[in-house]
This record gives sequence, C-alpha cells and structure tokens, in this order.
Amino acid sequence: MAKDPDDFNRWEAGQTLYSRAILAAVAQAQQGAEMAPVSPLIVDAVRAILEDKSADQSLRAYALALPALGTLGEMMEVIDPDALVAA
Repeated sequence: MAKDPDDFNRWEAGQTLYSRAILAAVAQAQQGAEMAPVSPLIVDAVRAILEDKSADQSLRAYALALPALGTLGEMMEVIDPDALVAA
C-alpha cells in the first residue's frame, strides 16, 4: 500500500489491509474482547501516503478510504452491523 507506485494497486492493497484489520476487530468484538489498537503496519502505510506529495490528491484520498460497510458485510458469514460499526 505504501510503496507501490501504481495508484490502483495502492488502493487495492489498502482495501485488503483495512478489510483484514476491521474483520479481525469484528471477531474480537463478537467474542466480547477488547479490540486491539490499530496495527503499526497500517499507521506506517497511511503516514507514507499522507507524506507522498507527488501523488494526485484525489487518488491519495481513495487510497485512504476505508471499505464500505456493505463490502465488509459481504465478507462475513453472518453480518453483524453493530460489531462492524464498533470495529
């Protein structure tokens, strides 16, 4: 996400990274566990995108956008809206 020069690949890598992190947080919420803090990997990737002044502003915004709740719900066996929002 942070290092690929292709904007589409950056966006797609971000969507995958965000989705995995959010769905892991959903699983923790469903088990009643406290959700883990955001991974340093994600923080570093977001920081790299924010600091990349050569990238187009709109493409940077897309790369930073989280997946839609509907998209995340499609990845779940049973959709849990409360846990998704909490995550």
